[in-house]
Order: sequence, then structure tokens, then C-alpha cells
Amino acid sequence: MYFLTAGESHGDSIIGILEGLPACFQINIESIINTLRLRQNGYGRGNRMKIETDVPIFTAGLVNGKTYGAPISFYLKNKAPEKCGRNLKIPRPGHSDLSGSIKYNLKDLSLPAECRGGRKTVAITVLGEIARQFLEKFGIKILGYTLSIGKIYSFENEELDCETKRKYAENSSLRLISKSKEQEIQELIDKTEKEGDTLGGKIKIIAENVPIGLGNFSQWDKGLDSRLSSALFSIPSIKAVSFGEGFNSSEMLGSEYQDKIYKNAKRKTNNAGGIEGGISNGENIEIIASMKPIPTVKKGIDSINLETNLETKTEYIRSDTCAVPACAIACEAMTSLMLLESFLDRFGCNTYEDTLRNFKTIQKEILRRIKG
Repeated sequence: MYFLTAGESHGDSIIGILEGLPACFQINIESIINTLRLRQNGYGRGNRMKIETDVPIFTAGLVNGKTYGAPISFYLKNKAPEKCGRNLKIPRPGHSDLSGSIKYNLKDLSLPAECRGGRKTVAITVLGEIARQFLEKFGIKILGYTLSIGKIYSFENEELDCETKRKYAENSSLRLISKSKEQEIQELIDKTEKEGDTLGGKIKIIAENVPIGLGNFSQWDKGLDSRLSSALFSIPSIKAVSFGEGFNSSEMLGSEYQDKIYKNAKRKTNNAGGIEGGISNGENIEIIASMKPIPTVKKGIDSINLETNLETKTEYIRSDTCAVPACAIACEAMTSLMLLESFLDRFGCNTYEDTLRNFKTIQKEILRRIKG
């Protein structure tokens, strides 16, 4: 499986291509559109989201919404396109303005960010929703939601299953699974917006019912955790990724951290986050991704004018105060894509039906091996 995106944040359209999805799989287009709507409507989003209404236009790979083995391609029109390139001369700290323009010898500093802006995640959202729908047919449930914004953490009920958490998240303007801190966080976002600043936060991604055996221990880049972390880091503003206990594991003893194995390969803890040695171990995959505050701030940040070499403040370009809820959807999408890639490596066949049969056969064999 392989996927690509193209287009500019302020250009005419955003494009996506997905290759390698088995034939005879029916895609739910309405579900994709609903996920795109949720991506736009998070609390703290800017005026751009009031302009756009994202609907993917599929141009290849589907017949009446069903795959037939060819690459799937689509585009989403930007309803308020601007000229790609705004003759920016003052680099924005936190963006690729300075390093990208120096590397590619670009006089317009806005160009590197056109391919690295948050708007590009709209294509990842479409691709990831297709992947999520496919994996759901095999019992795998995936969800990304907001864990914290700024220094405010939301209450998290670990007893809830993924589907119940999804219902809470999709009914929350902040993509929270608890109402306990919603008003407090909204007030923080409002205060931050008035101050001309921005907020980041933490996102949790969970995947339930992931079978044993996704990923590979043979090479450095084939491990499931390697694939997932690399993909999540590709999302703009993601600066840290951890699995299970993650950073806390460095403070634990070996006898505390390891997830002890009991009869029928059952575990009582999931400190590893569902992956050991680069391979899924049958427990839920649990990831936390940290999103930095958006670097485009209204009050400006210290920088220089590259034409004059004089110190100044950055210019403000339309942006969000907080995009953590939208980023949670992008993280869910990217996780779905990487899990689908590893899933098809393990179970994939030319058609959806053959993949399903292969999956059931291998699962029976896995149960036999576990029970001896």
C-alpha cells in the first residue's frame, strides 16, 4: 500500500492518491464527509474553516463507491484560494520559512510552508478515513481524541470502549471524551485568542482489537512503532510521540514496566502500548502525541527581515488559536493508514473477500499457537 498528497495550503486544491487497497471494498463517502466536517468545526479554529466546506471529488479507482484494485485519486477544492506565494520576507519561527527557503533558494519565504501547512492534513483525513473503514470490517477500532490543551487535562475514563469514546468525542467541540474540563478549556482558548497567542496540547490515539503480528522485527524501518511514530511526526506541529507509558517508562523498574504474560497470552497491564519488538502483541495500541502551539500568532514573534537584516516582528497570516481537535483527527487518520499498511502486509489479498478469508484462517492458527 502507498499513498501520496499534493497541493498547496493557499492554492487551488489538495490532492490525494491511495494505491494498494484490495478490490471489491465499498467506501462510505458520507462518513468521509462527516469526518471532514468534524475536522473543520473544532473550538479555536480560525475564519478559514467558516469559508471551506470540504467534499472530496473522486477521480479514479472507484466504481459506484467500490474499489476495483486500481489506485484511488481525489481532490478537494479550496473555496477561497489565494495566490500561492505571498512574497513573504520575514521568516516565521516554527515554520519552514527560513530553512526551506535557504535550502531551495526561494526568495518568497511563504512557499516552503505551502506544502507543510495544516491544510494539507485534509487529504490525510480522507485517506485515513478510508483506511479506518477498511480495518473496522476486521473488528479493529481506531480513535484519536484530545487529552489536554495547554496545561488543562481532561478526565479520561479508561473503562470506556473505543466506540463509546468516539460518541463522546464527536459530540464535543474540543474532541474530548469527558465534559469535565470543556468549559474551562474553552475559556482558556478565548483568553489566549484575545491575547493574540496560540495553544497546543496532547492527543491520545487508541486502536482496539489489533491482532498479534502486525509489524516486523527484521529491519529498523519495518517495526510497527517505527512506522507509526514516523508517520505521526509528519503531521505539522507534532513534536513528541510515545507508546503506552512512554516517557514515564524511564522512571520505572524493569520488573514494574514489563507487561507480564499469563495463561492464553493475557496481560493485566499495557505499559508497552500494544507493541513489543516492533510487532503488535494483541493488546490495544495506545499512543500519545504532543502538538506544539501553532507558530503563526497575532501579536507577532521576534524575527528579521531577510532583505534588510533588521530585527522585526512576524506578520500575521490567517490561522487558528488552537487546532488540537483537528490534529487529533489527523493523528487518527495517519494511525489508520499505518495500521492498514501493516495489516495488508500480513493478511492482504487482491480482493476484500479474499483478505477476509485469509484473516480468519490466520487468526484461527494464531489461537492454536497461543493455546498450544
